[in-house]
Amino acid sequence: MEVKVYSATGDIVGKTELPDEIFRHPIRPVTVAEAIRMYEMNQHQFTACKKTRGEVSGSGRKPWPQKHTGRARQGSIRAPHWRGGGVVFGPKPRNVHYRLPQKKLRIALLSVLSQRASEGRIMVIDDIPITYPKTKEFVKILKNLGWNEEHPERYLFVVDKIDEAVFRSMRNLRKVDMREAYKINAFDVLLAKRIVFTLKGLEALKNRLLEKRAAMVGVEE
Repeated sequence: MEVKVYSATGDIVGKTELPDEIFRHPIRPVTVAEAIRMYEMNQHQFTACKKTRGEVSGSGRKPWPQKHTGRARQGSIRAPHWRGGGVVFGPKPRNVHYRLPQKKLRIALLSVLSQRASEGRIMVIDDIPITYPKTKEFVKILKNLGWNEEHPERYLFVVDKIDEAVFRSMRNLRKVDMREAYKINAFDVLLAKRIVFTLKGLEALKNRLLEKRAAMVGVEE
C-alpha cells in the first residue's frame, strides 16, 4: 500500500510504502474486543473502600438490656443501621489487573491499524520541525494536515521518540495525542480518527512488528 508523504506545510514531498503485513492484516474483531476490554479494565484503580462493622470505631457492648426498656432490641452501636456504623457489602480495594498474551495484543494492534488504513485514515509526515515549545506552531501543522479546530477529530501522532519541544507544543490541544511507536496499542489507534506517522515513527513501527515479532521480549504493548 502506497501513501503520500506530507511536509509540515501540507505539501506532498514524496510517497512511501505501508507494509501489507501490518496494514493489510486480517481483521479479528473478537481479539480487538478482548484487547480493548483489557486496556479499559486495567485503567480502573478500584481503590474505593468502606469499613465494615468490624472495622468502625465504637464499643461492641450491648447498648441497653434486651428486655423491659420499651425500646427495640439492639446488639451493637456498630451495626449498619446506626449512625457511624459499618457498611454492609461496601466496596473494598481489589486487583482486577490482567494481561492478554503478547500474540493476541499484536494481532489486535495489526487489526486496528489495518482497519484505519482501509478507511484512508493513515497519514505520513516527513518531520515535525519544532525546536521551541509553541502551541501556535503545532496548530499550523495540524491545520495543514486537515485538522478542523472547530470540530476536531482525534489525531494520534506516532513518532520514534518524543521530542520535549514538540510534546509541550501539543499537550494542551484537545483531541491530539502523541505516542512512541514501541508504545502504541490497539486502544490508542482505535480511539483516534486519524493516525499520523512520522517517517522515523513508521520505520520504528516496522522494526517493532516485523523484525522483532518473533521475540517481542520486554516490549510494552
